Amino acid sequence: SDLCGPDQIINAILQNSQVCLEIDNAKLAAEDFKNKLETELRLRQSVELDIDGLHQLKQTYLDLQGNLVGEIAALEEDIAALKKDHEEQLRMLRQQKTSDIDVQVDT
Repeated sequence: SDLCGPDQIINAILQNSQVCLEIDNAKLAAEDFKNKLETELRLRQSVELDIDGLHQLKQTYLDLQGNLVGEIAALEEDIAALKKDHEEQLRMLRQQKTSDIDVQVDT
């Protein structure tokens, strides 16, 4: 039972090589995960900035919509007033025409 026989030395070298390979693989995997984490963090920050921008844009559109609704209501009131004035003018013109006809009949 030789402690340092050739078979034991070869076996120890093989085990050492296997352990070194596993360590290298673990380091590569850790570096890969680190790179993926950094990429995900940058992507998350980008998405959060996009979301903030979209929230601001949504608020801008909501404000604009409120303004447009107010303008539409004002325009509808203007249209109603114009229609009323137009109807009044037509009524007055019809009365004048009727008066003119009455005047012509009287003379």
